[in-house]
Amino acid sequence: MDGDVAYRILASDTFTRGDNDDIGSTEVGAYLWTEAVGSFEIASNKLFTSDGGNALIDLGEVDQIVEIDIDPTAVSACILLRYTDTDNFIIVAIDPANHLQVARRVGGSVTTDTDIDLGYRPKKLQTAIFGDRVVVWVDGFNYSVTLASDVELATATLVGVTGDGSPDVSFAYFRAGIPIRGATGPTGPQGDPGDPGDPGATGAQGTQGSQGSLGPTGPQGSQGSLGVTGPQGTQGSIGPTGPTGAQGTQGSLGPTGPQGTQGSQGSLGVTGPTGNQGTQGSQGSLGPTGPTGATGATGATGATGVFDENGFGWAFSSATGATAVTGGFFAMNATGASNATSLFVNETNDAAVSVANWLAAVAASTNTNKVIFAIRKKGDQNTYMLFRATARTDNGSWDTFTVTPLAFNGTFANNDQCYLTASIIGDRGSQGTAGNNGAAGADGAYGGDTMLYGYFNAGTADTDPGLGQVGYNNADPSLATIMYINSSDNTATDRSTWIGTLDDSTNTVRGSLRHAKRYLTSAFWDFQITGAITTGTGYFKVPVTFIAKDQTTPITNGDDCILSFARAGDRGAGTQGTQGSLGPTGATGPTGAQGTQGTQGSQGSLGPTGNYKSPTVTTTSGATQQTPNHTTDDQFNANNIASAVHFVSPTGGGGNNGQFLVVRAIMTAATSYAVTWDDAATGYTARYGPTLPTRTGPGTTTRTYYEFTFDTAGALNRWVITYRTG
Repeated sequence: MDGDVAYRILASDTFTRGDNDDIGSTEVGAYLWTEAVGSFEIASNKLFTSDGGNALIDLGEVDQIVEIDIDPTAVSACILLRYTDTDNFIIVAIDPANHLQVARRVGGSVTTDTDIDLGYRPKKLQTAIFGDRVVVWVDGFNYSVTLASDVELATATLVGVTGDGSPDVSFAYFRAGIPIRGATGPTGPQGDPGDPGDPGATGAQGTQGSQGSLGPTGPQGSQGSLGVTGPQGTQGSIGPTGPTGAQGTQGSLGPTGPQGTQGSQGSLGVTGPTGNQGTQGSQGSLGPTGPTGATGATGATGATGVFDENGFGWAFSSATGATAVTGGFFAMNATGASNATSLFVNETNDAAVSVANWLAAVAASTNTNKVIFAIRKKGDQNTYMLFRATARTDNGSWDTFTVTPLAFNGTFANNDQCYLTASIIGDRGSQGTAGNNGAAGADGAYGGDTMLYGYFNAGTADTDPGLGQVGYNNADPSLATIMYINSSDNTATDRSTWIGTLDDSTNTVRGSLRHAKRYLTSAFWDFQITGAITTGTGYFKVPVTFIAKDQTTPITNGDDCILSFARAGDRGAGTQGTQGSLGPTGATGPTGAQGTQGTQGSQGSLGPTGNYKSPTVTTTSGATQQTPNHTTDDQFNANNIASAVHFVSPTGGGGNNGQFLVVRAIMTAATSYAVTWDDAATGYTARYGPTLPTRTGPGTTTRTYYEFTFDTAGALNRWVITYRTG
């Protein structure tokens, strides 16, 4: 919506559902239309009333915003706000005379709060009410009205449209919602000054009529009762000094009065002789008012003044080009003012006077908008064109002005004599000082490619969740495996192409989706797309795996949400090479110097069973296996260990000092494992270890050897192989 009020759409309707006497529900929001007065039908993709009736929906909110497109063929175009019944509502209307009216009907009585003559037929009407304030936008220009507080309208939640009794009224577009008040941002720099309005024409003043003759004086009436004291008159000039009276007795001191304004200094009068003060005479009775004299004849009307201001005269050329502007003429680049973008003016007016300097001066402002041109036909104040000029080009004997039409009325014919006046727009103001930093804004939304989709939780069936909605195959989205996405977002924009690209990655995980409440970072579900998307009728089925969520502020059915997508990269190219064959064994060479530690070679095939002791190993947690006396090649196998296994050397005796024991672990489970020692174990040294490497996946046999050397004969030695899952 235009203007300075953000809002959330609850309902919108383009009436493109076929001709029908049943007008149904809104396309967005599914709000049911109610025909409160008269009758409506859907005809030719419009909402139509032949008897000027009222059609309403219930938003459930008292702060309301409504927007309609105006049918240029309709007599009236009206919006209803806070509708209670036929005797109590607010109406915002464009009437047949192109007047903008805001009125209240309370208890059946109508009060008009504003009536503005727009002077043209607008295309779009938008209005908002919050509290007692109504704001109206007409083609983007806003008007604000403060209403009286009416208890009858304070809680009404119905909004709608009406023909206001006029026949054959239609509406092609309707949208309604509620205001959203976001956090205040930092103060921006001062904007450009607004364009001045079109100056109104000064009406002609008639000559003053002659004064009627004085009627005869009536007889003196009897004395009336004393009237109330009139207000204090203004102070007159100081008169001559009167005679000095006798000294009166000293009165009590009164309170100090307020300081009066100082009167002008009067001239000093001559001092007269001191006389005795006379007694005050009684007041005479007030005579009756004489009869009113006859009204004098009305004086002749004065001549109509001409519209001149600081303008000059030119003749209009109906040719649409610069070649038409010979001396004393002006022209446009279109046949009508509504389509004009250039104004061509000769630098000599119709009095053969050069006005080149004047034309340059009126367009010299440093502002983006330079000047407002008002062009009026001489002798006809009601035929005019009004343009805003943003640039001037001097072409020698004539100038081109880049213009935007603002208003126009009547028809200009070739050679019509006109006045052209200019209202200069002031220079751009200097940059204002920066305001204080505003409070920190809320955290931004999740990154990625984002669309507007709500949350549907009224069912889990494999079906279309509805316009602009996302549903799941589980009432708890964190347990869902399929996401159902309508093919259009909640602005009714088709997103089929966008949804079809969500599984384009060649990776196993195609990408990530976040379904989050709009403007909140503490309400979301995160998923991975794990397979190919399939298509339903009007919706798509996306296979997902739940990853994480934050429901500090729970998301509920019908919430306004966003759906954000981050694509996974494609799987890397290349194929795995084949394994080389094993080469023959070479002859034994002389012993070389100790080489540096080489990298681990590839896993060879399992050799034949060697000479080792293989006691039975228990696989219950905490089981212990005691070894016999060791020889230099004693070995023990631990195969497919399911939990901790303890190996303990024999107690007492000797003979194992300097010998060693090899533990070989053969693991086939898809997990991780490690070798640890009992903290109390003594008398051994680990040749390798202590931590075994982590397995890389199922189906791979890992064989790892660890050698422990006994340092002390007869010592109690223990080592443990532990196995864990997860």
